[in-house]
Amino acid sequence: MRRRTFICRDRADVLEAFKYTTGYNYGLPLEITIGEKKPRRSLKQNGRFHAWCDILADVCGNETFDKARMKDELKRVCECPETEYVGLDGEIRTERSTRKLSTKQMMDFEDRIHRFASVELGIVLPMTKQDFADALASR
Repeated sequence: MRRRTFICRDRADVLEAFKYTTGYNYGLPLEITIGEKKPRRSLKQNGRFHAWCDILADVCGNETFDKARMKDELKRVCECPETEYVGLDGEIRTERSTRKLSTKQMMDFEDRIHRFASVELGIVLPMTKQDFADALASR
């Protein structure tokens, strides 16, 4: 049986998900997770975060902070929420990652980055595509 995710918006969707399990061989492990569907961070938010990492790495000096190190520092300093996962050795580990953030969590994280850049570094980060184009043109 291949893995499937069902987004249930009404009773018919729930019944469809239940029907999918009726042909399952119950001698094997089965995992069913029920939870509220939260929208993941958008591609636009992800793109803005990466662009900000580029800008801040340039401002802070690429020899000190490359983009990857800047991402890690921003996640630490601006308190990106931690997520837990089970490592290959079975140990529970935590990481700071934007991958599983909801759009609201990502918006809050972006606000902290914007505030940090403004207050601590004196930099106003661009928010829109036009702002990014203007920032690139002024380099």
